[in-house]
Amino acid sequence: MAETFLAIEGVTKSFSGTQVIKGVDLSLGKGEFVSFLGPSGCGKTTVLRMVAGFETPTSGRILIGGEEVTHLKPQQRKIGMVFQAYALFPNMNVADNIGFGLKVAGVPRDEAKKRVGEMLDLIGLPQLAERYAFELSGGQQQRVALARALAPRPRMLLLDEPLSALDAKIRVSLRDQIRQIQRELGITTIFVTHDQEEALSISDRIVVMNAGAVEQVGAPFEIYNSPATPFVAGFVGTLNTIPAVVAEPARREVTIGGTTLAVPTLPENLERGARVALALRPEAVRLAAGEPGEVAIDGTVRQVSFLGSVIRLGVEVAGGTVSLDRFNDRRTAPPQVGEKLKIGFAPADIVSVTRPI
Repeated sequence: MAETFLAIEGVTKSFSGTQVIKGVDLSLGKGEFVSFLGPSGCGKTTVLRMVAGFETPTSGRILIGGEEVTHLKPQQRKIGMVFQAYALFPNMNVADNIGFGLKVAGVPRDEAKKRVGEMLDLIGLPQLAERYAFELSGGQQQRVALARALAPRPRMLLLDEPLSALDAKIRVSLRDQIRQIQRELGITTIFVTHDQEEALSISDRIVVMNAGAVEQVGAPFEIYNSPATPFVAGFVGTLNTIPAVVAEPARREVTIGGTTLAVPTLPENLERGARVALALRPEAVRLAAGEPGEVAIDGTVRQVSFLGSVIRLGVEVAGGTVSLDRFNDRRTAPPQVGEKLKIGFAPADIVSVTRPI
């Protein structure tokens, strides 16, 4: 990570005596794009609002560029913010909306006009400068809101679920454009979302939050493939949970039905006969079995879901149901409900093991 630009140190927040943020410690590097990911009510927006200055921490401190800003007003922090609701001024056209912050800051008219032109080019809407908000699509409005936040040259950009009101195709296009603009400008950015695909696709790092606390911080590859807690494993991506029984604790062996396998991540000090749950991703499960190092388990197809490029199968095995993904091949029909088959997976692909259930 680059040198620390934003530091959140021991920050807590309480409302009416109830602690909603529980000691958050976090550092962002200069120019880094970090997503805060978690379910509704986990505290991610509250942390963002404290960085922006709309909320004051109950304890702890926040530093930006080495300067403590914990008690500074929002306008003193030099931060650009884009909200879930676009909040464009209905009585102003696009150019005036983008230039509003420059006007408030007293930027000379000619300089402001030039900057507005630069922002219109940046978001790809120079032809819409004279239009009003009601004449724009949702995606266009959000790009204008982004340009307005960036026009005063803030030192940080905060985005609070800016794409949640848009349809799926526009979301994908706009999130990629936001990331491209962020890279071009090199601006340190926090992106709040509850959409895991969004966070995984555009972030340098992801902060996974749950119940007011940080569960894990890491690159998307790390968060998805090496979850630090059962919550992260279950929240990020689809997860299979397969019941198993400890067979030989010393050799870290468990049984699924009549099949015995060694699980490298099996917790220590479990007794023989203890019940555990093995977790692995759908893409780690194969229809073919018998590959070197793989475990073969008998199963019955219970569900077939066509997802376009991917077909997801629900296969019943001893003690549970396993989801697995296979690419759609127009020349090969997928298995049918009720069909019996074998599935295989490598024990090394088990991402977590839950202690006795």
